[in-house]
Amino acid sequence: MISTVFHSEPPRLLDRIPRHLKGCQARLEESDAVAVKLHMGEEGNARYIRPAVVRAVADWLKTEGMEPFVTDSTSLYKRKRGTLFDYLRTAARHGFTSETMGCPVLIADGIKSKGIIVEVKAPLKLERVGVASLIYDADGLVSLSHVTLHPDVIPAGSLKNVAMGCTDKEAKMRMHASDAKPAFNLRKCTGCGTCVRHCPSGALALEAGKAKFDPDKCVSCAECIALCNYGAVKVNWSALSKDVCGGAVDGASAVLSTFKPRRCIFMNLGYDVTEECDCAAGSDLPVVADFGLLTSLDPVAVDQASADMINASPVYPGGPFGRLGSQGDRLSIIKPGVDWRGFLDLAASSNLGTTSYRIKSI
Repeated sequence: MISTVFHSEPPRLLDRIPRHLKGCQARLEESDAVAVKLHMGEEGNARYIRPAVVRAVADWLKTEGMEPFVTDSTSLYKRKRGTLFDYLRTAARHGFTSETMGCPVLIADGIKSKGIIVEVKAPLKLERVGVASLIYDADGLVSLSHVTLHPDVIPAGSLKNVAMGCTDKEAKMRMHASDAKPAFNLRKCTGCGTCVRHCPSGALALEAGKAKFDPDKCVSCAECIALCNYGAVKVNWSALSKDVCGGAVDGASAVLSTFKPRRCIFMNLGYDVTEECDCAAGSDLPVVADFGLLTSLDPVAVDQASADMINASPVYPGGPFGRLGSQGDRLSIIKPGVDWRGFLDLAASSNLGTTSYRIKSI
């Protein structure tokens, strides 16, 4: 099987978006609630997707009679996207509000980040995945992915955007950690009791002015990580890249299984392609020159095409590839511990798509 990937060169991006969406011939229908899923940028990062791009997608969906909403889920780590309230404030600072988007801006996993459990067929790592409730309930999905690299999963494109961005905190933790339990630094604990009050399983208690953790009772919900303001609770970032990739494939499988066929469109934006993902607080120089917009109904094919274009595009002056003098498979040079081809092969073997594609220029 060979999938079609639509491609436009960098100029006139906004003009090309309606043609990409229409060309996919997705089975989205009038009155469908369509999630426009993107990463709205961590505080301090300036290379996230431009609001005008998202507005163009939402406007096209509305002209077709659909009901779009712009969305993402809260982060696992503790910064400025860790809770619904923090994320909405960050999104507004970055230009994403209901007024600027012309449609609702919603946080998909809600206040408590408790997803709807979906069983994974033939799991690689995760047998059950909590899918963010607004994603689960949506009729269709437009995944808007800012293509970047990532410490464990590359390319960080459509598959990562769906797997890690459309699931709850528990699923995120199980993807990233071999031991899906939080780690505690009692020296930083102030004994405020916030984590104790919000723990749903009774795994936390106050003892001698410090939080006492019972891992046997922990359900890996990660609420304590999001709520601790003192850095006393952390994620065990202990999984190998191969395990993270397997978990990401399972996460994507669970999320996409909640949609009927041809109800999901995957758009990868090859602009400001950085060495780290948009969760990074800084904004490093890009690794390659912009290569434009890629769109497909196949998330594996569009990610494969993105990886190939990263390897083939001109190196960005002064960026990481230029410093390394990298040639050939640049992704393997700059991220030697990540088997990016193996990640895409895993996704293909899990029936998420194919690595074989043809480019159709728009």
